[in-house]
Amino acid sequence: LNHIGSYYLFKGSFNIAIEYYRKASQFHRSTQPRVLKGVALAVNNIGMVQLEKGQVAQAERIFRKALRIDQTLGYKKGIARELGNLGKVKFEQKMFDSALVYYQNAIQIERELNHVLGTLETMVDIAKVHLATGNYAEADKVLNGASNLNTECHLAANVWILNLKS
Repeated sequence: LNHIGSYYLFKGSFNIAIEYYRKASQFHRSTQPRVLKGVALAVNNIGMVQLEKGQVAQAERIFRKALRIDQTLGYKKGIARELGNLGKVKFEQKMFDSALVYYQNAIQIERELNHVLGTLETMVDIAKVHLATGNYAEADKVLNGASNLNTECHLAANVWILNLKS
């Protein structure tokens, strides 16, 4: 159900996406406690839709809810995901120092978990903050680091490196 919701999110059918994410969340709540990771993911995905719709305050509230679930479970990958998404919220609010704090906390966990794709995506998000604040030298440094990490790991993560939203 989460994947179906993601399909509709990328098509721009936000209301249908939210409906599938809600169904996924309800399904996971009705199963065993260990499946709460799925609830957090579904809640997080609803937050992503809200962020795409420009409903930043609502997205922030939803990401914090998903973060609480993952913190309760001690699920570090989910915690990193939500911290990164809260960084995106702060970026949209032009609170760049706060965005960097969230991104730095996310990337610390991603590196600890050796989650290379998450690390690359967060490095690009950090570079976006530096670009937005006119710190071009630091943005270049971060993007070069991301490029080197990509090359070292032989990953096709260039989508994240080259797909900088302006």
